[in-house]
Amino acid sequence: MTHTLATVQQQPSTAIANAVSKPEYGRVSYVSTIRGNKVKTAFNIVEASDLTISNHLSGRINEAYPQSLQPRDRTCFISQLQVNAIAKNLQPEQLADSALSGEGSPITGRDHIVESGNGRSMGIVKAYASGNADAYKDYLIQNATEYGLNRTLIADMERPVLIRVRLDEVDRAQFARDSNWPDTQNTDENRVTGFFESAPVGNTGVFRQAKSIRELIRNIRGITERNSGTLGKWVGQQLSEIITGHVPVNTGLQIIKSVIGKSKTEFQQNIHYMDLFTGSFTEVFNIKNTYVFREEFIKKVIFDGKGFDIKANIAAYLSANTPIDRYKSANALLDSIKPFFEKKRGDLFCGWSGSIMIQILSDSYQFPKFNELTRDAKTVPNELTLSPEAAESAHQQIITAGKAMMPNFDKALDTERAAIRDTVVTARFKTQLAGTGLYERGVDRIVTALENSRMGYGSCNGDGYQQVLNSVYGGIRDNISSLITPLLEPTHQRLNDIVTTLTELSPTTKTDAETWIKGIKISKTLINRYDAHYGSGVFKSDLIWAYRLAAGRLSTLKEIKLKSSGRSSANESGTISLNPQSPRATLAHELGHHFEFSNPKLLEVVKIFLDTHKMDDGRPSLIRLSDATGNNGFRQDEIAIRDSLSSPYIGKIYARSGRVEHITASEVFSSAFEYLFDKKNGAVSMLNNDGLIEFAIGAIKGVYDGLY
Repeated sequence: MTHTLATVQQQPSTAIANAVSKPEYGRVSYVSTIRGNKVKTAFNIVEASDLTISNHLSGRINEAYPQSLQPRDRTCFISQLQVNAIAKNLQPEQLADSALSGEGSPITGRDHIVESGNGRSMGIVKAYASGNADAYKDYLIQNATEYGLNRTLIADMERPVLIRVRLDEVDRAQFARDSNWPDTQNTDENRVTGFFESAPVGNTGVFRQAKSIRELIRNIRGITERNSGTLGKWVGQQLSEIITGHVPVNTGLQIIKSVIGKSKTEFQQNIHYMDLFTGSFTEVFNIKNTYVFREEFIKKVIFDGKGFDIKANIAAYLSANTPIDRYKSANALLDSIKPFFEKKRGDLFCGWSGSIMIQILSDSYQFPKFNELTRDAKTVPNELTLSPEAAESAHQQIITAGKAMMPNFDKALDTERAAIRDTVVTARFKTQLAGTGLYERGVDRIVTALENSRMGYGSCNGDGYQQVLNSVYGGIRDNISSLITPLLEPTHQRLNDIVTTLTELSPTTKTDAETWIKGIKISKTLINRYDAHYGSGVFKSDLIWAYRLAAGRLSTLKEIKLKSSGRSSANESGTISLNPQSPRATLAHELGHHFEFSNPKLLEVVKIFLDTHKMDDGRPSLIRLSDATGNNGFRQDEIAIRDSLSSPYIGKIYARSGRVEHITASEVFSSAFEYLFDKKNGAVSMLNNDGLIEFAIGAIKGVYDGLY
């Protein structure tokens, strides 16, 4: 997506007029209100003096501000305490992007009147006034391109403020009310503010009337002691809204965490009477036993996000009418309820409290009998199995068929690798690398990786060039990539020709694909946002491409949902949750999962593929993705085989035992579909000798020929 800068209102300051030289805003960002309404905004940079904020720094009301847009009292002592706290400890990353309208950078109308984030705006302005905003301004400069803005022009501004300009037409006053809950920058003071707003109305005056810090602390202790149950009841009500589907899961959880704490540690610190807090849940859910909802339940559900797929998985299991669907839906349901099991003598079992928790999260009394569920999960249909010998034979046939689709496959790759080696060892190429600002050791590592055809990550030994790219800032990374990309072009073009030829052999037509698309449920908002990013009609054309590539074998896919933030995902229960701001190839990636789900015999061959790529160096065969990539964004339970693939993510496995032969899903075909769509990564994989592309093409050709 191409990012551009924002226009300004009439009579802008000189700095703003210079900084915003193009007719559009920066990157688009969608936000959700407390009611779950999605609103389109775009990033922009303005001088602090050009913002119209509800109050002056003294707390006095700004007469130029429409007070209908300010639902809270910003003249009170608590508000001034909050503004002071923000100003003293600006946290730039929390004053930037957010999926919630009540968090992140302030949101304004096109007239720069603040609609959400007056407290944050006042805190930023006060930080500038007190000389405490240098780190904030540096953050804006360093990360400008992430928001579609120009760092050089921001650097020339005196007091730049990152804002989001609301682009959708809404009821302005209602949007302001729905966004002001509580106005946070993740400070202790803000957490207290959120606590006030959950308390009974009659109690809040003692806080707003406090004249000193000591009096405020005394009042806080009083309401904490008396109203842990009240806050717990409020949290229970919010959970009920999420479970029944009235509030989106991510939006609802962020609302709850904005009040009780952003982390498990903060939660424990904020709730002084845990028994009162959790005990009040029983009233909301009409459960007699007060010991059902313990602290661990809150942590698993609210902070780990567990259990919200139980309802959908039960529906899928109860409606399954084939052995395959019953087997798959039973396993999906077991996976979703296991976090609420107890362990005794090393075995997991579902106790009485776990049963009640699962019942609450399923929003139903129709939970299947547990012994039948486990039986169905263990009963593998004959249609899904291949013997180890048959899988080994199929693997060899697939590789041979894949290479046959690419004449002179090995010879062409050897020629392309030799050309890369000849280029990267030259003084000219090394000088160009050094000219990007890359440190000397980094230059040597990249040259060595390219010379040895260790492309991407190279392997889990970290001998590729990607680790170096991950260690430098965006501008340097982009400049290095611009030197590497031309080296991949011959392989890239050859792969493009191969994919075109393969798709033309598909037994399905464009008309078949269009008919299939009409039969699945797709979020219209998702289509609109996807097309807004990539062009009109692109979402449909990308679906048609994948359907034809897969020969129509995407039978498990029933619905494509919008995911406004976070990583996209695919589920065996029949869904894809797609974030339209993800790279375009993400849709192909998630469709690749459903190709694997829909062709279960191929999973047996995938096990052979992964097993052949394990590194036999005496170390454990599995590795955490966070360790393999250096990316702490991966969860601790995301593991992969220790392999020699260009991306460790290709080797990620889903298995309760952690053993390849027991996997229930993989990232092999998902990565392959992504790489066949985004040919650059496909070229990297081919040059790294992954074997992934020829494996995928051979498997797809086998599906075309009716072999799998």
